Formats: sequence, C-alpha cells, structure tokens
Amino acid sequence: HMKLDVGSGYNPRKGYATCDVNYGCTYEKLSDVPDNCVYKMQIRNVVHHVENISSFAKEVFSKMRNNGRLVITECRKEFYDINFFLDHLWYRGVVKTNIFISPTYRDYLKEFEHSGLVVIRTEKIKEKEITTLKKGIIL
Repeated sequence: HMKLDVGSGYNPRKGYATCDVNYGCTYEKLSDVPDNCVYKMQIRNVVHHVENISSFAKEVFSKMRNNGRLVITECRKEFYDINFFLDHLWYRGVVKTNIFISPTYRDYLKEFEHSGLVVIRTEKIKEKEITTLKKGIIL
C-alpha cells in the first residue's frame, strides 16, 4: 500500500513515494510502480506533458488499488494558452529539454473515465482544475 506523487519534481508531497525524472525520486517511470498497490495518487501538472493520455490513464488505473483515490491537478482550459507559453519558455529556453508539451488543451478527464476511474469531485482554484477520481465505484 502506498501513496504516490507523480510529477513531484522538486516539491514532492510529504509522506508520498515520488515518480518523476528528477534525481532522488522513488520511481523514474510509472511502469516501475507495482500494479494494484497505490491507494492514493497525486498527478500534478503532468497530463499536458503526456502524448498518449489514453495509455497513461490505463497505466494509472492498473497501479491503483480498488477504492483508491487519484487527484489530478492541471491547468484549466481558459488558462491553457498562457500555460503553454510559460512551459515552452521554461522547458525550451531555461531547462533545454524536449519534453512533450501539448500545443492545445485536451479533455483528459474523459480518458481517465474511459480507463475505469470515476470523477467524484472537481474544483477550480485560480488557473488550476483539481479533480478527484476513484477506482472501484459501482453505480
């Protein structure tokens, strides 16, 4: 049983295992995480860097325990253009990496729902959308 912070970068959530490409993280790739072991997962500012959201959502689903909760924090659609500009500036200009950045906003939640996760709450805080999903709800 574990709590996992995906995209934890330089500011991981306390008490969570970490999954990111940065030095010192618990896992470098989500595929390294054992299946059916995560009861709480946080994915912060990551989904717009994932080329194939459908495959990613299925992989997230496979890592989650039944009744596990997933919290996704992403940029809201109406703020996406400025987010893309700032990401491009940071990743291409400062960090100088080729990380994928989606040039347009994508409706990522439908892919997570398609994988079998159920949205139980969404809130908007400033430019961010924070959505909580759960695995194992039978309606």
